[in-house]
Amino acid sequence: MIEFNPKGNSILDQELSVSGLEMNVAPVAAAAGMTLFQGISAATGLLSVGAGIFGSINSASAASRSASFQREQAAISADYARESTIKSNEYAQEKYKNDRANYELERNFAFDSLIKDWKYGKQIHKFEQLNRMQEFRKNKRLSKRQLRLNDKAERYAIEQEQAALADVFLQNQFARQSNLSALRETLFETQIAQQSNLAALNKAFFEGQMSLQQQNIRLEGIKDRQAYGQMALQENINQMISETGIQKEAATVEGLIAQGQAELGQAGKSTEKGRQSTTLALMRSLRSLDNQLSGRYKQAAIQMAELNADASLQVAAVDLERQRTTGMMRFAQEEFGLNQQRLGGMMQFAQEEFAFNNAVLDANLNSSIAQAQRNIKDIMLDRKFADLNVEASMMVKPSKLPYQPKPVLPPARKFIEPFQQVVPEGGDYKSPADRFKKLLKKQDLPGGRPGEYGPPKDKGSSPYLDDKGNLKKGYMKTYIKGNLYYQHKKTGKTYPA
Repeated sequence: MIEFNPKGNSILDQELSVSGLEMNVAPVAAAAGMTLFQGISAATGLLSVGAGIFGSINSASAASRSASFQREQAAISADYARESTIKSNEYAQEKYKNDRANYELERNFAFDSLIKDWKYGKQIHKFEQLNRMQEFRKNKRLSKRQLRLNDKAERYAIEQEQAALADVFLQNQFARQSNLSALRETLFETQIAQQSNLAALNKAFFEGQMSLQQQNIRLEGIKDRQAYGQMALQENINQMISETGIQKEAATVEGLIAQGQAELGQAGKSTEKGRQSTTLALMRSLRSLDNQLSGRYKQAAIQMAELNADASLQVAAVDLERQRTTGMMRFAQEEFGLNQQRLGGMMQFAQEEFAFNNAVLDANLNSSIAQAQRNIKDIMLDRKFADLNVEASMMVKPSKLPYQPKPVLPPARKFIEPFQQVVPEGGDYKSPADRFKKLLKKQDLPGGRPGEYGPPKDKGSSPYLDDKGNLKKGYMKTYIKGNLYYQHKKTGKTYPA
C-alpha cells in the first residue's frame, strides 16, 4: 500500500522506488535540462498536491482513481526518465565530441599562435641583433673616424707648434743677425773713430814735429843771427881796435915826428915845453883814442848784450813754443790714449752686449723649445685621453644570442568517453498521459533536436576530418576575420569549422 505523504517524497518517487526505476540523470544533462525538469517536477507536484487534496476530501471515493492516477503518473515518469536518459546520453556524447573538437581547435590555435609568436619573436630577435650589429658597425665606423680625426688634430697641433717654433727660430736668427749687425756697426764705427783718433794724433804729432822743426830752425836762425851779430860786433871791435891801433901808431908817429921836430929846434925852455906839449898832445891823442875805443867797446858790449838778450828772448820764446808744441803733442797722445780707451771700452761694451743679447736669445730659444716640447707632450696626452674616451665609448661586438627553442606541440590530452546510462523501459499502454508524452517529445531536451531520440544521425563524412575526428593531410588551419577555417594546401579551398 502506497501512502501519500505531502511532506515527504512525491508519489512519483515512491512509485519509481517500488517499481525499481530511478531518475539517474547525468549532472551535465541535468544542468542542461534544468528548466524543463523543474517545470515537469512542478507540474507533477501540483498534480500530487491536487490529488492529495482531492483524496483528503473524498478519500474513500477517490482511492481507486488515485491509484490509477499514480500508475499513470508512474508511467509518465518512467517514460520521462527513459527519454531523459536517452537525451542525457546523446547530450553527453555530443558534448564529448564538441569538447574534443574544441580542445583540438584550441590546442591547435594555441600552438599556431605560439608558433606565430615564436616566429615573430625570432624576427624581432633577428631585427634586434641586426640593429645591434648596425649600431656596433656605426659605432666602430664613427670611432675609427674619431680616431683618425684625433690623429689629424694631433698632427695639426704639432705642426702648429713646429711652425710657431720655426717662427721663433726665424725671429731668433733675425735678432742674432741684427745683434751681429749692431756689433759690426759699432766695431766699424769704433775702428773708424780709432783711425780718426790715430789720424788726429798723427796730425798733431806731425804738426808738433813741424812746429818743433820750425822752432829748431827758428832757434838755429836765432843762434846764427846771434853768432853773426857777435861776429859782426867782434869784427867791428877788431876793426876799431885795428883802426885805433893804426891811429895810435899814426899819433905816436906824428908825436915822435913832432917831438923830433921839437928836438931839432932851439934848446931851451921852449923846446922842452914843445916836447912836453907834443908828448901831452900825443898822450891826449892816445887817451882820446883809448876813450873812443873804450866807448866803442862799451857800445859793442851793449850791442852784444842787446844781441844776446834778444837772442835769449827769442830762444826762450822758441823753448816756450817747443814746450807748448811738446805739451800739445803729449796732450794729443793722452787724448789719443783716452779716446782709444773709450773706443776700446765701447768695443768691449758692444761685445759684452752682443754676448748678453746672444745669451738672452739662446735662453729665449731654449725656453721656446722647452715650451714647444711641453705643448707637444700636452697634445700627445690630450690625444691619448681622446683615444681613451673613444675606446671607452666603443661598443663591444654583440654576440649572437641564442633564441628560445621552437615550441613543441604538447602531448594531446586524453579524453574518456562519457558514461552511457542504462535506458529504462517505458510504459506500454494507452492512457490520457499519451498527450503528456507527446508534449514531452515536443520539448528541446539536452543532446538533440525536438522529437529526436537515440544517437545523432550521421551527417555525412567531413572533407577535412577523418573518421577519428583528426585533421586530414593536405589541410591546414587558417583564420579569416577571427573565424577558424580549414584550407586545402593545393586547391586553396576553405571550409568553415
